[in-house]
Amino acid sequence: MNKLPVYKGHTVDFRLKEFRKAIFGKALEFVPFESEEGQKLIAGFLATPEGKLVARLQT
Repeated sequence: MNKLPVYKGHTVDFRLKEFRKAIFGKALEFVPFESEEGQKLIAGFLATPEGKLVARLQT
């Protein structure tokens, strides 16, 4: 089983192209990569060492 990366409390799902955040007792939060917030999150994530590695594996 593979583990999805996490950035700023959001699970990063490249297959679905979205960030997901789950907090017990609250509704799930979904942030699509193409949204304004998603663009900021993905830019920050891809600047991290883990993000650079994931980006290389996705190509």
